[in-house]
Amino acid sequence: MKRLRTAQTVGSLLIFFLLAVIFVWAFSLFPVDKPDQALDWKNFYLSTHGFRIDPDHRVFNPPWTLALLWPFTAWSLPVSRGLAAFVTLIVFVLCVPRNKSNLLWLASIFLLLLSYPMLRNLIDGNLEALILGGALLGLCALRKGNPYLFAIGILFLSAKIQESWLLLIFLIFDAWRNWPRSYFLKTILGVGIVIVPFLAWKWNEWFQALQSFPYENVVTNSSMRLVMTRLGLHEVVVWIIWFSVLLITLWVIGRPKLELNSEQAGLLILGGLLLSNYAGALSLVTVVALGVLPIFQRKPIVGLGLLFFNFLPYAFLSQIELRFAWENVYWAGVLVLIWVILVWELKIQESVSVA
Repeated sequence: MKRLRTAQTVGSLLIFFLLAVIFVWAFSLFPVDKPDQALDWKNFYLSTHGFRIDPDHRVFNPPWTLALLWPFTAWSLPVSRGLAAFVTLIVFVLCVPRNKSNLLWLASIFLLLLSYPMLRNLIDGNLEALILGGALLGLCALRKGNPYLFAIGILFLSAKIQESWLLLIFLIFDAWRNWPRSYFLKTILGVGIVIVPFLAWKWNEWFQALQSFPYENVVTNSSMRLVMTRLGLHEVVVWIIWFSVLLITLWVIGRPKLELNSEQAGLLILGGLLLSNYAGALSLVTVVALGVLPIFQRKPIVGLGLLFFNFLPYAFLSQIELRFAWENVYWAGVLVLIWVILVWELKIQESVSVA
């Protein structure tokens, strides 16, 4: 029996490896020299190929997270892009919640992988897999009381601080409040061992790159504050709405009656995106994976209504001028809509738990 289980495990690993090779080979056939292909991955590749870190190529991520790309960018550009896309697919499939209905689980995977933000993430080569993986590792570490797993989750989440900052604050505060001080110090030590050498090595170059980020000139910036300013709202009104989103998000999450779950993590990431100076629209796919899919599996009609907006852009792919002018406004609206529904759903869950 033991030999049979071993043989099954080896066979499964071989099949997985074969599928990975086929996927990477097929994905590497797509051209990367076109201007609309591998938009982000080209910059990551130029910055990290050859086991180096060079933030000059329009890369603004922390240097310690760029080092995580070395196993990918050691290969050629097409192969590295295929590897990154394969890992991204695996992470997002594994994150899909599994309920009693296999049909809803399969539908969740189907709707997630075929959505426009997911497709663009695979084509552009973004780092959303790190954010999603970091969020899940952080939640798991809090439940299990594992400071080393928690440190890894923090490092992953720091890959895109403009997206994860609110979740990071809450996770760290929750660990400080509930863990023994020795556990918390182990987390600090684990994070510091990684971060400090990279800061000593690349702090100045990274800081200079951050200063040159063109927040207001990026077409894909769906920051709520930027979009409201563009639409002509008075600055006072903009800041009132900004603080309202922050306070409501903290009110919903601040005193959870239940153990922190993926929907709450999704709301914190969503709140972080809305409140940041820069919010990449493609980061919506992480919010969908953490927050919207559980709603879809619990309330399919509501979930489908939210997921619809992830497919609507396919109808406007040829409308280049329209997309250039209004795409960031559209995605900011979608982010706000999902935020409202998540706040509502989480308050319903809290009231049910109290009852």
